[in-house]
Amino acid sequence: MSGPTIGIVGGGYIGSAAAIHLARCSRQSLDLVIVEPSEALGGGVAFSANDPDHRLNAPSRVHFLYPENTESFTEWHRLSGAQAADPGSVAADGRVYARRADFGAYVSEELDAHRQENPSGSTITHLRDTAEGLIKQKSGWRLTLSSGAVLDAAMVLVTPCNLRPALPAPLGELAGHPAVYANPWDLTQLGAIAPDARVLIVGTGLTMADVAVTLLRGGPKRHLTAISRRGLFPQPARSHPPSETVWEALSRPIPAFVERNGVPATALAVLRAFRADVARNAAQGIEWQVAFDELRDAAYRLWPSLPPAEQQRYFRHLSPWYESHRFRLPPQVGEKLERYRQDGQLEYRAGFITTVTAEEDEAVAIGLRARSQGSVEFERFDAVVNCTGPERDPARAGNPLLAQMIIAGLAAASPFGMGLEVDRDCRSLTNTGAALESLRILGPMTRSRFGEINGIPTIAQQIHRVTGEIAASLDAAQAG
Repeated sequence: MSGPTIGIVGGGYIGSAAAIHLARCSRQSLDLVIVEPSEALGGGVAFSANDPDHRLNAPSRVHFLYPENTESFTEWHRLSGAQAADPGSVAADGRVYARRADFGAYVSEELDAHRQENPSGSTITHLRDTAEGLIKQKSGWRLTLSSGAVLDAAMVLVTPCNLRPALPAPLGELAGHPAVYANPWDLTQLGAIAPDARVLIVGTGLTMADVAVTLLRGGPKRHLTAISRRGLFPQPARSHPPSETVWEALSRPIPAFVERNGVPATALAVLRAFRADVARNAAQGIEWQVAFDELRDAAYRLWPSLPPAEQQRYFRHLSPWYESHRFRLPPQVGEKLERYRQDGQLEYRAGFITTVTAEEDEAVAIGLRARSQGSVEFERFDAVVNCTGPERDPARAGNPLLAQMIIAGLAAASPFGMGLEVDRDCRSLTNTGAALESLRILGPMTRSRFGEINGIPTIAQQIHRVTGEIAASLDAAQAG
């Protein structure tokens, strides 16, 4: 007999991992239904990129599904033949920076294996559709789908990863112009850019890095200018080997950063403690990334302790620096970008777009003001690619389910543009602050509560913890 139906909205890494862990830890058979419009599960936007230069930005051992075996993907990558097909994945120091699509294939295979057989005898079904609305019922929920169908479920897990990119305001008036590429993940569309084009990339983060290596590999005569307000770009990966696995670091009763520094009461105090750790390590010949990673792994303790005013100060003054140091380049990509920069094909700028004007030949004239400069210079570009990162406001992100949840009061948007408000167990908080037991939100959309929930390790830890709690509560309800 089938047990409770769990609706999982989203079939990327988060939704797939949630289904796997629920099937593994439940003591009763569950009916797990993944609502995902894509044909394949496990990849999502992040891990479906088929470009050969789009790699994981951390070594393979940092990417995993199972806390008891954080080497599972590394083993799969070697045994499946993915590594032999991609010898460039092995960096000079021997660490593996796999293609993102290979990690997506690994997650897909693991999900398929659990669809065939799992410890609880649960069913895992893929409903190829898009969730557009959510209605509270006497017992559970009703998901309304774009096809007109509905899904009734005892519990719903909402698992979006990154929302669609936000188009900067100056580009808004030309959103439909052929020279404006609003979606940097549409590689087919990017392939239409002329091989000798002058391209402006708006944003200098990891998305910029992916777009740059793709465009310059396919068009050696292209010239790329990447601009952001501060001109900050991703830093290199750490080379100093960790003394413990990432799971061990995240599972410490007290994070290493907190052991040394306590829990500082202000964002500035956190910054000063971090700088002191960097200086202490530098005196021993240890790179700054080591201290930063310990700060990152302590975020779940540090962030909730900061009062709202301090959290706001972080966003106003520190978040761009944190993110440019947090999201690092795989060495293979970093080396290519540096060669392109030295060859004059790629340049980075700190500045602002002031105006955008359409030209008669489908090019655009862009007014650019350098940071700390008052004058505006106008330059002509054949293409403008939006790499500013995901939309921060879920109500404006083009996701009908999230927008409807906010309008209906079933979810509340973060005041800092960090997704949706949840409690410690990822229960959605309504517009009155009440926690909804049977509506959970997982992944980066919970940053407002946890501060750091972006990389696979912290997401995997969250999924493992929350699915275990969900399974236990469902088992207790059945026993009672």
